Amino acid sequence: MESDLKAEQQRWISAAKSTAQKDMDNARMDLRKGGVSAASIQALFCDPGEGRNTAVDILRMATGCKCRTIVVGRHSVSWFHELFSQELPEELLRRGKGFSLWVIE
Repeated sequence: MESDLKAEQQRWISAAKSTAQKDMDNARMDLRKGGVSAASIQALFCDPGEGRNTAVDILRMATGCKCRTIVVGRHSVSWFHELFSQELPEELLRRGKGFSLWVIE
């Protein structure tokens, strides 16, 4: 059963990446239209991992690539959910130093 769950997780991640790639391509085009050079734009994906801290992974990737701006998506959630859960953008704000952070909702 565990292998079935892992296979389903991989299918879900693959589908999410495919959708996100389309959004990233559109964002890249908007940045290019705004005058940002193609060499200045890099899109990376951070896969979810068991027991890993996604914010730390993103900051490590951004530091390694010498990024100055991080763009992440955020889903609308209820105030109750926000009160009791740690969201990625808030974690990046707390931990990330030396980056501009854009949060897209």
